[in-house]
Amino acid sequence: TTDTPDTPTQTPAASISLRGIVNTNDNPFGCAVCSEPILDGSLSSFNCCCGKMACKKCNEAYDKFFDKKAGQCCLCNATNNGSIIGLVKKQAKRGHAWAQNQLGIMFDEGNEVAQSDYEAVRWFRKAAAKGHPDAMLNLSISCRLGEGCSRDLVEAKDWAQKVLGFDLVKDHAINQLALIGIEYSQDGKRDEGLSTLSAILETHVDVEKVA
Repeated sequence: TTDTPDTPTQTPAASISLRGIVNTNDNPFGCAVCSEPILDGSLSSFNCCCGKMACKKCNEAYDKFFDKKAGQCCLCNATNNGSIIGLVKKQAKRGHAWAQNQLGIMFDEGNEVAQSDYEAVRWFRKAAAKGHPDAMLNLSISCRLGEGCSRDLVEAKDWAQKVLGFDLVKDHAINQLALIGIEYSQDGKRDEGLSTLSAILETHVDVEKVA
């Protein structure tokens, strides 16, 4: 008899049907391949062409099972040739929150576009309105610093508090609230500063209760 070759073990990346389809993922904490939550941003990959996030396991599986062309996204097959601004702008204008936040970052850093704090805040605001946590945090920072908009600690605090509900960026939101509380105190608004710092303490209490 002829031996039958062993069938390769199925992996999320080997069986996924999304390959070659631009199906944007506006959930920054979920893997576009296996749908599992991404618990550590440093162990994931983000694709600026389609907004998909892939967890470490699925990203490694793609590297193993597919030959990726230079500059080609392994999830949507888009080729950026080293430049992503056109792809990001296209998706941002289509209303995808991940792209609007990414475009805001590019304007903030002057990456492939002329640096503009105003444009950065404009795009952060669009994405934040859709509930994108990174955009809400970025907008909070802009409001606190008065970059691209009027300095507004009230709005900065409001956006930072909304981010507290997202575990992956919760620590960043707490740091932001601490800075807002300090700046309130420096501005002579002691009560507002104490109120902001109290919100941080309440957050830690809730975590301990759940645990």
